[in-house]
Amino acid sequence: MNILFVQEPSGDSTQWLKLQQDDKFNIVKYILQPTTTTKETFIQFLNKCEQVGTPINAIFAGFPAFHPIGGLTQDIIDLPVFHKNVKCLALCSRGVNFIDLDALSKYNIKLFHYDDSQIENITELNGISIELDQVGNDVADCAMWHVLEGFRKFSYFMQQTTSLEHSIKSRQVIRGEDDSFAFGHELNKGQFVISPRNKKALILGMGSIGRCIATKLQFGLNMEIHYTKRSGALQDDNESSTWIYHPMDSLTDQLYMFDAIVVALPGTPETFHSIDSTFLSCCKKDNLILVNVGRASVFEMEAISKSIANGQIRHLGMDVFTNEPLIDSCLLDINNQDKVTYTPHIGSGTKQVFDQSTDLAISQLCQWLLPSSQTQSD
Repeated sequence: MNILFVQEPSGDSTQWLKLQQDDKFNIVKYILQPTTTTKETFIQFLNKCEQVGTPINAIFAGFPAFHPIGGLTQDIIDLPVFHKNVKCLALCSRGVNFIDLDALSKYNIKLFHYDDSQIENITELNGISIELDQVGNDVADCAMWHVLEGFRKFSYFMQQTTSLEHSIKSRQVIRGEDDSFAFGHELNKGQFVISPRNKKALILGMGSIGRCIATKLQFGLNMEIHYTKRSGALQDDNESSTWIYHPMDSLTDQLYMFDAIVVALPGTPETFHSIDSTFLSCCKKDNLILVNVGRASVFEMEAISKSIANGQIRHLGMDVFTNEPLIDSCLLDINNQDKVTYTPHIGSGTKQVFDQSTDLAISQLCQWLLPSSQTQSD
C-alpha cells in the first residue's frame, strides 16, 4: 500500500517511526509548496506514480493539507488517477476547509480529521497513546490569554515599557499624562484596567474546545460562565453544573450582560457572519471584549472594525483571520494598538498536538487500508 505524504509528519511520532519499518506500506513524499507546487504539477505527480507502478492509496495531508494548491477540489477528485486509487486521506487539523466533501463521498473516499475529544474516536494501534482534549486545552490557553489581555492590557504595557525603557514613564504615557505618578490602573481616554474576577463570559460554541475555554476562564480568571449550544444544554456534571445555558433563539435578548464573548464556532454556512452589526447592536455598548479562536468567517469584519472605532469594543482578540495568511487591516491599524491582540493561528500550536496529530493520522490511514488483524498483529 502506497501512502503519500504531502506535508512533513512529526519526526518524533511513534507511528511515523514504526511506519518507516513496516513492509506492508510504501512511503511516498511529495511536499506541497505554496510558491512552487501547482494543481497541475500535483496531478502530474499522481500520474507518474501510477505509471511506475506505485499508485497512491492514501494521503497524509498534515496541517496545511491542500491549501498550497487551492484545496482538494472536485476536478482533482474526479480524475481516475485519484478516485480509482485513493481509499482514504487524513488531516492533522480539525478543519476540513478547502476539501470537497461531496466529491469524496461520491467515490467513497474516507476522510479522517483530527479529533481527540472522545475516546471512541481514538484508534489504539501499535501502542498509540492519545491525550484526550489536548487541542481543546491548548486552544483554550490562547483564548484565555486574549481575554486576560482585554481586561488587563499586559501586552500593551509591555510594548510601552520596551519602547521607553522606564516603568513609571510607560504607565504615565498609557494614562495620557506624564507629570504625576500613575499607578497603572488608568488607560488613555478615560478607560481603566479591569479585573476579570466575577465578570460574565459568554462562550459561543460549546464543543470540546468551548468546554476547555469555560473551565479555564472560570477557574483561571474567576469569571462567571454562560454559554450557548445549538444542540441544547449540556448534561449536568461536576464541571458544567455552575455554567448558565442560553437558548439560541433568546440569546440576543441577553447579550447586553456579557463583558467578554469568546467564539469557538466552526466555519459553516450556518455560522457565516454570525457576529455582525445586528449582533453587536445587542451587546454591551462599551467595554466589550470579543475573542475569536474558531473561524474568521464567523465575524463580519467591517462591523467589527466600526465597533472598535466607536468605542463599543474595548478589546478584540484574534487567532484566525479572514484572508489567511494575511492579517485583517483593522488589527494592524496603529490607532488600534491598545485595543487588539492577535496571534498567528497558533491556538493549538504545541509540540504535543503536532506529535499526537501525526500519530493519530497515520494510525487511521493504516487501519483503513488493511484489515485490523493485519495492522494489529505486529
